[in-house]
Amino acid sequence: MIVKYVSYKMDVFSLVFWRNVFSFICVLFVGWHSGKLSFKSERKKLHALRSLFTFFCTHYLLLCR
Repeated sequence: MIVKYVSYKMDVFSLVFWRNVFSFICVLFVGWHSGKLSFKSERKKLHALRSLFTFFCTHYLLLCR
């Protein structure tokens, strides 16, 4: 319901940005309460690279419109 209300006033890129921010906060909150903040992965460098790529692409789209 909140997204429907806000989507009339915000553009798509802003909605995607704020969705990612709130999702990240939720994941941190759940991880902190469960005590499982460490990620067990063999591909940590690839995860970091993907995260940076997504970050820069999203900001490029927002700034270059």
